[in-house]
Amino acid sequence: MHILGAIIVNFFICGILLIELNRRSTAVFLWVGLLLFFGLSHLYNCIIGSVYSDILNEASFFVIFFCMAYLAGRMAFCWISPHPLLLKSSATLYETAEPQSRQKIVNMLFHIFVFSTIAYVVTLIMFAGTLSAISKATVYAFRAGSLFVLTISYLWSISVAVTLYFIVKRERKKVILCFLCIATMSIISFTRTYLIILFVAIIVYLIFSQNKIRLKIIVGIFIVAIFAVYAMYLLRGFRYYYSFADIGNISFTDINNMAFALLATRSGDLYMGNFFYGLLEIENNFLGLGIGSGYLRLLLMPIPSSITFGIKPEDICITLGRLFGSGVAHTAVSYTVTPTLFGDCYANFGFYGFLMGFVWAVIICIMDRLASRKTLLFRCLYTLIISSAYINIARGDVYNAMALIYYATVIYTIIFLFVKLRFNYKSY
Repeated sequence: MHILGAIIVNFFICGILLIELNRRSTAVFLWVGLLLFFGLSHLYNCIIGSVYSDILNEASFFVIFFCMAYLAGRMAFCWISPHPLLLKSSATLYETAEPQSRQKIVNMLFHIFVFSTIAYVVTLIMFAGTLSAISKATVYAFRAGSLFVLTISYLWSISVAVTLYFIVKRERKKVILCFLCIATMSIISFTRTYLIILFVAIIVYLIFSQNKIRLKIIVGIFIVAIFAVYAMYLLRGFRYYYSFADIGNISFTDINNMAFALLATRSGDLYMGNFFYGLLEIENNFLGLGIGSGYLRLLLMPIPSSITFGIKPEDICITLGRLFGSGVAHTAVSYTVTPTLFGDCYANFGFYGFLMGFVWAVIICIMDRLASRKTLLFRCLYTLIISSAYINIARGDVYNAMALIYYATVIYTIIFLFVKLRFNYKSY
């Protein structure tokens, strides 16, 4: 019975994935993430067995109902979604802006991207004292309570999207520089979600630059996805067991062995569904769960927590960090738990959280509309920002991913208005 339920779960996830791929929707990345972070490991647990065997069927039912609600929402609101997103033939038809005006925005974002990369690296090294002194603990301490680091991180995450524009325009030198900046930020900050942006950019180009999805494109996407997961586990192995002080004393083989050791323990990104199982097992019986606090926080996003008089809840990932961290009070930067999007919906609303599938269908329709800008530049920016955010949403980090889209929209609008006033730039 467990195996049949898991097969049906993966059938729904893969079916929706193919539908979104055919529609050329950014939601492809949400469902790829859900397949990697939950679907495959759920099937594996049902075949091999798990300490959570008693609730595997309940998890399957929740996900199946979620998928059905999602499909209902997509059918009901499909009129909101635009035509398939394309970054070549159809998108260039909307290029009505003057090249000088458009290039001003590109240059501005590119300079912000390079500057924020350098600023983060330099200030982190200064904070640590030397490059060899940088470790996971040092990076956490560097981030804690620093408005400067938070601002630099947001500027980097928003401006990195210009990478996709350079890929589409085939500006090879800038593409290489952008890839180097992404790799540098990922390695020095031990942040896997930064590294995944590089692979997302490649897959976005493979999907959205083609008028028709062919088998070789699907194979290419599959290969890039495998490399992405492997790279994430390599970085995780280095992050957990080593620091920059170990460079020169360890080999790539050592890091590779640690990565596969983490895979063997059935932990990490591919097994975040275990936290979802844990929530089902305790039936959300923990302070802060089951009351929709995560989505209340989402609605209050534009309002700083300091002026909401306690109305704005803490990030539910922090609440889950306390739960799965044996009740120890961890800070946001040192211990959070992402239970996949399915686990997030359950943590917020209990079993009725499957109805959030309908809500997420509406959100995705709106996001696809947002990505369908008139100009190729803004289409590239939003497509990469939203696609990358969906990977984190699939992991269960909903608030931070949606906050990134919100602040990206604010900053892009400010830049657009500045250039519009100065250069009479009319298309957005």
